[in-house]
Amino acid sequence: MTDRWETVATLAVQSARITRQTAAAPAGRRAALTPEFTASFWNKVEVTPRLSLGLGVIHQGDMFASISNAVTLPGFTRVDGAVFLRVGEDYRLQLNVENLGDIAWSPTSHGDNNIQPGAPRTVRISISRGF
Repeated sequence: MTDRWETVATLAVQSARITRQTAAAPAGRRAALTPEFTASFWNKVEVTPRLSLGLGVIHQGDMFASISNAVTLPGFTRVDGAVFLRVGEDYRLQLNVENLGDIAWSPTSHGDNNIQPGAPRTVRISISRGF
């Protein structure tokens, strides 16, 4: 956008279906763990030469937990944030907060009855050194 504002956007629209009958599913069922719509948008703004802020949104539509198409994992929209701080010439501190809204979400599963819950609000602090 500008020298001080970076953006990244993604979008995927897909329709993954079983095209031939198998031992596990008849033709026409939707493929497991394949949402029809996903999107993300990330912004990073340089506030000062040493301080940058980031904010992003990730959206994933509904999808089936397995090839049976009996259990649906609901879609979700998650918001993440970050603070980047340059310390001296070589070091950078970074604070990431994933799932700012602390939403309940299920990004994946291992069948119809083993659904993986998404992480609650998560905070990560890291330090890196360039050379």
